[in-house]
Amino acid sequence: MKEQDNNLTKSIITIILLVIALIIISILYLRTSANSEEVTFENRASEFCNQENVDPVEICNNQVIEVKSDSLGGGSTYHHRDGTSFSCPVIAPEAMSPTCKAIFDAQQTNQWNCVSVC
Repeated sequence: MKEQDNNLTKSIITIILLVIALIIISILYLRTSANSEEVTFENRASEFCNQENVDPVEICNNQVIEVKSDSLGGGSTYHHRDGTSFSCPVIAPEAMSPTCKAIFDAQQTNQWNCVSVC
């Protein structure tokens, strides 16, 4: 009976150690994935730097890449992390789409924080 209890105790300890090891590995993987995503997003942003008619490229609110056109009235194109994008031409605020107007308003109230890429 003592031998069975001893084996059971060893099995429980082994399972607990395996669970702890899996948790540690998962945490390390998630940290690495987050860092990889950040580097990939920044690298993706820098790819726009050498394109034609591009003035500055910035990462804004750590969520979107803003590629400003150097063409008159060209406005900006915004690229999200999920790969979707949209453009906002330079027009009067009352003529802007709701999304472009929200960005315009955020820029006016300093809630649009951008970091220059190039």
